[in-house]
Amino acid sequence: MRSTADTSSRSPTTCRAGTSSPRGSSNPAPSPGSATRPTSTPRCHTANGDRAFRLDRIVAATELPDPVSQRAAEPRDLSGGWFRGDGETVAVTLRLQPAAQWVPEYYPVSESAPGPDGTLDVVIDVASESWLQQLLFRVAPHATVIAPPEFSESFTASARAALRLYQDGGVG
Repeated sequence: MRSTADTSSRSPTTCRAGTSSPRGSSNPAPSPGSATRPTSTPRCHTANGDRAFRLDRIVAATELPDPVSQRAAEPRDLSGGWFRGDGETVAVTLRLQPAAQWVPEYYPVSESAPGPDGTLDVVIDVASESWLQQLLFRVAPHATVIAPPEFSESFTASARAALRLYQDGGVG
């Protein structure tokens, strides 16, 4: 991956990335890690846009034969975190059982504190409710939304709808 001003004579690089999630990854590209982890923001031809990649997740890189056709984005200032603080996120408090306590190692959290009975309470900034629901399905039943309550209610409704599909023979 190169992030240079003059890209006309550069070749693009393809990368293969891994994950620290105990369940592995169905998506070879890593999700953004915390702002304290080194990242690169190259042009992603798969996403057709600039994308942040955690450097510690890249396990292989291969230079491609074709020259770069678009200029890479300027490096993003992450000193204030992934999100810009302009109301684009909602702080969500999750209570994680031990089986889901990999979440703050994989996703940026703004707060973390021990919870009851060996659980861990974390506050994660969420820009998309659908992203949060995907995370909750991934860690279910080992995570609970503590606040705000509407996210808990929304996830419960989605989980029940998914369960009905299996019970009614709509999936399988």
